Amino acid sequence: MSLFKNCLAITALLFPLSGNAVFTETYEIQSLKAATNGVFVKLSGFRNDPSISNLDCPDNNTFVMLKDTDNYEGRLSFLLSAYMAGKPVQISYYDCQGNYINISSVFIG
Repeated sequence: MSLFKNCLAITALLFPLSGNAVFTETYEIQSLKAATNGVFVKLSGFRNDPSISNLDCPDNNTFVMLKDTDNYEGRLSFLLSAYMAGKPVQISYYDCQGNYINISSVFIG
């Protein structure tokens, strides 16, 4: 095994991804709702499947990102720019925040 592959394997063991995050498929943003505590996001056609994500939030098709989340402004700017440009996104998630799916990261595809 090459040195790169060995280093990659050791890094993966030492720094695992947080909480087995799941990525959505690529979807366009259907709606964004700015609230006093954060932003709520719906993706066109998305519905969380608990058998795949091992996550069963009461509202299985709405994402939330609270204002006190690390890098809130950065992820919010990705969401806003993708929405305005009509670009599809992928969202990773691994837990619930209240009734909603908690956004972990945003990828513009």
